[in-house]
Amino acid sequence: MKNIYYIGLLLIFLSTGCNRQSNIDKELLGFNNITKYFIREIPTNPRGKIDAFFASTKEKQKLLGLESLENGFDGLQIRIWFDVGNIDKQKLVNITYKNLIWTTTVYDLITKTKRILIPKSGWINFSNNLLNLKILTLPNGDEILNCGGGGGDGSTYNIEIATINHYRYYSYWEPQLYTQTCWQAKNINKVLSLITKEFVL
Repeated sequence: MKNIYYIGLLLIFLSTGCNRQSNIDKELLGFNNITKYFIREIPTNPRGKIDAFFASTKEKQKLLGLESLENGFDGLQIRIWFDVGNIDKQKLVNITYKNLIWTTTVYDLITKTKRILIPKSGWINFSNNLLNLKILTLPNGDEILNCGGGGGDGSTYNIEIATINHYRYYSYWEPQLYTQTCWQAKNINKVLSLITKEFVL
């Protein structure tokens, strides 16, 4: 009788794991391009020049000794750069999914130190919540009406997404100011809240 009970528990665990895995795969399938070409999306300003925050992000990447994601990543990597007004709070949250394993490393841009953290609610809950907020496919904030237009002061959040055949970069300036007029800003604000809560930042 006990054997049947344990077999039942194992089958439930395995089927739940498969469903969770398929949810992640479904999101990645919607993001990855299916052509033979590599897609690289980097926003430009109205004059056709590369976004100023992109150049700043590349400098910070060098400062931390990180590899560029512009040519893709074998798996999924999400980098969320906190380019906040208070320089002491500038940081990078680097989320990686590779070989069925999630990891998160948080870098402090001032001290150049890093911490490997685990979400409070567990990887499955955290990753599902993160992907459900459309972090992979949200457009650049400057391209959306009533979604902020950037500014000299305040905080900007820059996001890099990379898979084997796709690279994206986009930004949102002070998204908390536009949650009533822009669902994309509302989603990014929820992403930031989720990360702050899960990793106690």
